[in-house]
Amino acid sequence: MDELIINNLLVTAGSIIDKYSAIARETGRSFNIFEVARIEDKEVIVCRILAELLNPKGRHGQGGAYLELFLSECCDMGDALSDAEIENMQVAAERMTDKGRPVDLVIEGNGRCIPIEVKIYAADQSAQCYDYCMYARTKDSEARIIYLTLFGEEPSDDSRGKLSDDDIIFMSFDVHILRWLEKCLALPDTIRKTPLREILIQFISAIRNITNNLEDKPKMELIKLLSESPQHMRNAKVIADTLDECRFEIATKFFTAFHERFGSNFESEPLESDFVKWGNSINAEIRYMFEKDVVPGVSVIFILNMSNYDPLLAGFGMIREGESARLGDRNIVKKLRTHYGVEEKKSSAHCVVYEYISFEDDWINMTNFNGSYENYFKLFDPKTFEEILDSTVKQANAVLAKLK
Repeated sequence: MDELIINNLLVTAGSIIDKYSAIARETGRSFNIFEVARIEDKEVIVCRILAELLNPKGRHGQGGAYLELFLSECCDMGDALSDAEIENMQVAAERMTDKGRPVDLVIEGNGRCIPIEVKIYAADQSAQCYDYCMYARTKDSEARIIYLTLFGEEPSDDSRGKLSDDDIIFMSFDVHILRWLEKCLALPDTIRKTPLREILIQFISAIRNITNNLEDKPKMELIKLLSESPQHMRNAKVIADTLDECRFEIATKFFTAFHERFGSNFESEPLESDFVKWGNSINAEIRYMFEKDVVPGVSVIFILNMSNYDPLLAGFGMIREGESARLGDRNIVKKLRTHYGVEEKKSSAHCVVYEYISFEDDWINMTNFNGSYENYFKLFDPKTFEEILDSTVKQANAVLAKLK
């Protein structure tokens, strides 16, 4: 295949993206308060914004219009409630169950209770969906839980417990929430209210960012480019087919180079260098033995890790009887923190201490193409690769020093 033709295709596609980026800068659309404040992927804040928009008594002043659209567009239950019933619904963020577990969002009223569990980057907790659904059924015998993720993923078996697919409404930001917000934006009363309209535009743009969802104009121009000839489409497929291999290769290169500069802190070779590809996701971790049998049957390890949607992190985990304590034990973590004299405010079931690795005030995400991933693309520049690597080693040493 002619490399020049493929290169020209990449250059042309890049020029389309650059053109719309320039337009966004010139019109001010590149200024997005959600992205500037780095809150577009913060679950607690996103849930509060969703709760305010869904609330018929919210400060948006649109009554039940947004909630009615959400119930009809996302849940197929808009026709089951009258306008008056929708206006009387209550929406709460972080509603506590009788077991003291906070449900991200709850829509309640008229004998109905709809719990919503929102997952952007956080992992599932044990029996989380099951407990929330059972809580809702104390108020509504037919309640189902909405499981809202970036791309419509399913909850883990540990989280869903005895729930079947019929008990769960699978919802995604990249399809359902974007479609709902765009319909809210199109309402005449929304269009006329400038502050509300602009906030919705920015919120939509932020969600497009974390879901890697191109806006319609650049997307259509790229579709037109690829559809111009069989050769363009054939070249696009070749590029798409090799993309995951490129990502796997750069992750392997980075972790290998990290070990060459950091591994001298330990007497032995890493316990494991693990690289796993799941679809378009890449998980990677390197582990070093730090101290054996700190408490009976538990040893502490130092890890550099990227998994699921999490950015790169360095910290201290634990292994129990030779196996990684993935689900962890908070009591053991507490004992280990007491043993080392560490007061770690961050909550984790299996990490004694951990810190996310950053570069130029932003995290490094090599797992999925979501959210802010400029630092990921910088890894493909040899000079910046070295700068990011040096920064990672420096930060990992700082974390290591907390217990060393």
